[in-house]
Amino acid sequence: AGDSSDHRYAEFRVVTDAQSSDWTNRVSGLPHALSEVIWDGDAFIAVGYGGTVLTSVDGIAWLAIESGTGADLNDVAFYGSDIFAVGDEIILHSTDHGTSWTVKDRPAEAAFEGVAINASQVVIGGQHMEWNTAIVLISEDRGDTWRAVDSWPDEGLHMNDLVYQDGLFVAPTPYFGEAWVTVSSDGKVWNEVAVSDELGWTSDTIIHDGTQFILPGTDGTVFTSFDGFNWTRLQTPVRDVSYTSAAWSGSKLVIAGAPMSWCGWFWPCDESFDVPAGISSTDGGMTWELFDIDDDYRSLGLAWGNGRFVSVGQKPQFDGEGAIYTAD
Repeated sequence: AGDSSDHRYAEFRVVTDAQSSDWTNRVSGLPHALSEVIWDGDAFIAVGYGGTVLTSVDGIAWLAIESGTGADLNDVAFYGSDIFAVGDEIILHSTDHGTSWTVKDRPAEAAFEGVAINASQVVIGGQHMEWNTAIVLISEDRGDTWRAVDSWPDEGLHMNDLVYQDGLFVAPTPYFGEAWVTVSSDGKVWNEVAVSDELGWTSDTIIHDGTQFILPGTDGTVFTSFDGFNWTRLQTPVRDVSYTSAAWSGSKLVIAGAPMSWCGWFWPCDESFDVPAGISSTDGGMTWELFDIDDDYRSLGLAWGNGRFVSVGQKPQFDGEGAIYTAD
């Protein structure tokens, strides 16, 4: 009689099937998840939790390396023959393609998530484990001594990754769920830059394709910038995906991650369907192809080298074992 009304609703999605996977599993069942991988021109170097380090010249056969630490390793970068790996209370250095490592420092209560190197500087960043405040360190003697950067714009801007290209250090630093990056030309003075005001956004990776910075993130978002200060959002084909890795081959951009889901975090559950967890483009993001690497796998690091893409991560995607996949 009009005294009350019941509201009914339903959610519908159109999901494009991913192409048949061209990815091949090369390593699985590692006791710890892998967090990042690089190609230094001669070898792939992958790092992960529990001090895990693996190297490979072709991405197919991998050799476990003694890192000298059991700490979680979160990022790795190189410049020339110098390779630095950083993680929880640890800074490692290698000059032989990751075959041997030296502990450069063990900063207490520091969880480092990003490292970048140029001809004269090594910059690392993350957060204090107890106080949850930002930590940024810089070395100008290849890691022998470190000093804290005192011009970081806001202690709430935690560095999730770091890249150096075209004279700029650029770090994704999500702030209260909004898209921000922090930019520096010298590693000492930093400027915070708003990318988008989308709530609930975060990003764990940033790369440069030789022309522009590429910043993938949650909910299927990808932003690009030619100068690190002005950002444009690309049109991507799917949502409900958290992109956590990216690589550029010289002609092809590949971005991967895993479907966004609360399943497995707080309760066991079965998804009725998944969206493709990877996208690739050969025209700067104008058009995309969809792919999946493997069911319930999260790609946490991507690299291109020796004619193939290498993805490192974990399977299953929540608290899973380490795994490595390749695609030519």
